[in-house]
Amino acid sequence: MTFPIKQMAIVDYARLQALQGARIVEKGGVFWRQVRPLFFRPMVLPQELDPAHVVPPCSWPGAYQFAVAGNQVGNSTMSFLFYDELRDYTLENLSHNRRRLIKNAAKLFEVRPLSDLETLTAQGHSVYVSFFERTHYRFRSDRTQKQEFDRWAQTIFAFPSSFVLGAYDSKRLVGVSVSFWVHDTLLYATLFAESEAQRKGVGELMLHVLRTTVAQEHGIARILVRPYQGGTSHDQYYLMRGCKLVRKPALLRINPAVAMLLRSLAPAQYAKLRGTFSENGIPDANEQTDESRMRIGTQTELPK
Repeated sequence: MTFPIKQMAIVDYARLQALQGARIVEKGGVFWRQVRPLFFRPMVLPQELDPAHVVPPCSWPGAYQFAVAGNQVGNSTMSFLFYDELRDYTLENLSHNRRRLIKNAAKLFEVRPLSDLETLTAQGHSVYVSFFERTHYRFRSDRTQKQEFDRWAQTIFAFPSSFVLGAYDSKRLVGVSVSFWVHDTLLYATLFAESEAQRKGVGELMLHVLRTTVAQEHGIARILVRPYQGGTSHDQYYLMRGCKLVRKPALLRINPAVAMLLRSLAPAQYAKLRGTFSENGIPDANEQTDESRMRIGTQTELPK
């Protein structure tokens, strides 16, 4: 079963992010998000920019980074987890074990659009708390507080083009996913599920329904799942489910004195800014940029 998805204007997505507490800056027609204090990246992370036309989103001592367009040279790497080749996705193309998990989950749960705020605020908070107690996922962990969860939910439903799926055990909500179609990319923003339902495969089923739906929408070229974090458990969850690790050459604009200070006092954080990881996924502050390699984006596909 598939469901209609509406494209969201970039201006609306910027407003939504700002309502959720992000600092958004528009410069030269590009929306930037402050992802760390004094550090900016494009709000839609896969966006590739021409360095000659980029208007800096901040002044000294701020820094910013973006993926470069074409075959231009970068001095760093930005890595993402993508689903592409979207039109080829079918249940039959998955491994036997993955198909079995999804089919078993489909016997227990129904996934459909979650179209009203009242259901999300009334039932979704306990689902989120169960998810947090299982994962201790720190990003926006303030949503464990009912008031903050309700405020977050209100920002989602303030924009009709938000694509919200709910998973139900009979009539009870047990899982929620939130996505946004911006430009030619579906931003897979949020997925959380009740722990018992997750053990029974509800996350597998929700991802399957989303990918099946996107396969019918020819305006979407890719699903951006998340920036790659160097092989964390969340990275591995999606890599084991057919995600591609895509590395893009990028330009990191940072004051040399600030860069030297970071490399000396916080080498792991500096390496993470540059996108350099050792084989075990740990940021490697000593890795040097290979500019010939940085001219072309590379990608690695792991088994489904």
